[in-house]
Amino acid sequence: MKEQLRIFNKDLIAASVLLLLGIWIWWYSSRFPDLPEGHPGPGLFPRVIALGMAAIGLAIGLGHLLKKPNKQTGDPETEPADKSRVRLMLGLILVAVFPLLSPWIGFLPALLIIGVFIGFSLQVKWWKAILTAAVAVGFIYLIFSGLLNVPL
Repeated sequence: MKEQLRIFNKDLIAASVLLLLGIWIWWYSSRFPDLPEGHPGPGLFPRVIALGMAAIGLAIGLGHLLKKPNKQTGDPETEPADKSRVRLMLGLILVAVFPLLSPWIGFLPALLIIGVFIGFSLQVKWWKAILTAAVAVGFIYLIFSGLLNVPL
């Protein structure tokens, strides 16, 4: 019971740190100069990272606050450490495969495939994994190719 409570507190601390760090990066990058003619300035990438960090912090925090308690102990249900480690290793392997796959089929298709498989490794429903990966790839394409004119 104490171990589960400790894991629960660690997750809330991590969520708080990510959220606060995201807010601080957003605030600090607001002092960066803007470029003429409406072009994105040097604060664009730090702000994108800050939004991602804050969103992940919120997701972790809300996920643990809304987690259903275990019926026998009353503690939040946690996944066994072995399964968590396997999922982490699988995710890292998939990220390591990306640079090998990208030259063969292209950046965007490789990113889509890796995103879908990461979703599967997290046991997300197949349609959610595909949808999330497709939206992420579309967002990356719009930001880099559409807004910044950076070829992918």
